[in-house]
Amino acid sequence: MITLYTPATGFPDLETKIAYGLARVGIESFGMDKVCVINKAGFYEVNINVDIGLFGKFENTFNLICQRLLSSPYIPFKTPGIT
Repeated sequence: MITLYTPATGFPDLETKIAYGLARVGIESFGMDKVCVINKAGFYEVNINVDIGLFGKFENTFNLICQRLLSSPYIPFKTPGIT
């Protein structure tokens, strides 16, 4: 299992956005049935129910999403909270 944690910033809305982003990468990598997000009172735990040896696939998907979405000139103007 791959387990990821949000950084416990003290900002609940930011924690939720980070958890959603990590979950999205997991969903795009392995499917919705493999991803579980757990609220841990101040931070989130994102569990991806696959072998740890598949972390490279998760990492590659993360890089592809960053290239596709975050490099878009439209994202800063269309997404609240990202500028």
